[in-house]
Amino acid sequence: MDALLHWLPPLAVAVAALARLTELKAARRTVPGEVRERSTLRLIMWAGYAVVAAAVLEWILRGRPLHPAAFFAGAALMLGSFTLRRRTIATLDRWWSLHVEIRENHALVTSGPFRWVRHPTYLSVCMEFAAFALLCSAWWTLCAVPFLLAPVLRKRIRIEEEAMMEKFPGYAAYRLTTPALFPHKGRTTP
Repeated sequence: MDALLHWLPPLAVAVAALARLTELKAARRTVPGEVRERSTLRLIMWAGYAVVAAAVLEWILRGRPLHPAAFFAGAALMLGSFTLRRRTIATLDRWWSLHVEIRENHALVTSGPFRWVRHPTYLSVCMEFAAFALLCSAWWTLCAVPFLLAPVLRKRIRIEEEAMMEKFPGYAAYRLTTPALFPHKGRTTP
């Protein structure tokens, strides 16, 4: 039992990372459209690989500690990330895409998680990266997450927002009432 507890952090990270990769390859009934940009997806994936590797490496270098509070916070955050992403994918249904992709008959979705933030998938990525670090009590890695993720998410959101503004006349009003990434009080969707 002690051996299992000792190796629980990297095992949990490995299971979560494999679950995430499996989720990426899941078949979906999407409608193909014009792909506007692909590079930021690769950058987000490479940042994820870096966070996983750094978290496990930091765990090893720190003497493989299991900090229950950080571990359970990381597990809860990872579960929340998967739940949010699943709800987002279900809400978007056939409009879901890993790329910035606009379809001919694309509909603007403002229900489900989109009531609270314009980019719930990217919020789930932020949660997931922080969870990887917390599972291993990798404090330096946790501090590095915003520096790895912020530039690529900023670029991706800018590109996606431009495409949405071009496609949907009502997107400007939605932008004014719904935060991009992190929900907060004082804002509601129309």
